[in-house]
Amino acid sequence: RDFYRTGYTPEGDWKDNLSLPASWQYHGFDYHIYANVTMPWQNEYVTSPRCATNYNPVGMYRKNFKVNQGLADANGRVNISFQGVESCYYVYVNGKEVGYSEDTYSPHSFDITDYLIKNADGTIDTTADNLLAVEVHKFCDGTWFEGQDFFYDGGIFRDVYLLKRPKECIYD
Repeated sequence: RDFYRTGYTPEGDWKDNLSLPASWQYHGFDYHIYANVTMPWQNEYVTSPRCATNYNPVGMYRKNFKVNQGLADANGRVNISFQGVESCYYVYVNGKEVGYSEDTYSPHSFDITDYLIKNADGTIDTTADNLLAVEVHKFCDGTWFEGQDFFYDGGIFRDVYLLKRPKECIYD
């Protein structure tokens, strides 16, 4: 499971060029689960705060990206913002773990400045291909909080983008 490392070569059933944002069910992986008052666990007795282990698909995404000159020149911090991922996910940049988030319907940003490829003088290299890797789990302990009348899908279903932030700031 070294899919997040820069030298990794995908093998097996990897699908190239998925159009995102979209749940992976729309690309032929897995299936939709509708639930109303019961939890979406498939034939498995699970108690809170645990989540399913017999059936919990995982999606692995990889994308190369360059940081544009405007972000590099901003003299601030470069963040990556995920607007919606179901249901929990780990983020890696250039083979290094950046962070973890859960709560499907809340955006989350990660400061990736220190993980980007740099020039010899320490500035961000705008010509380099950086590797973003994201490991998405369909269910997590947070699924208990999201129990409502809807379809449980998996994947990156809202926009992902880079943004600049000042070196020192507080956000609420």
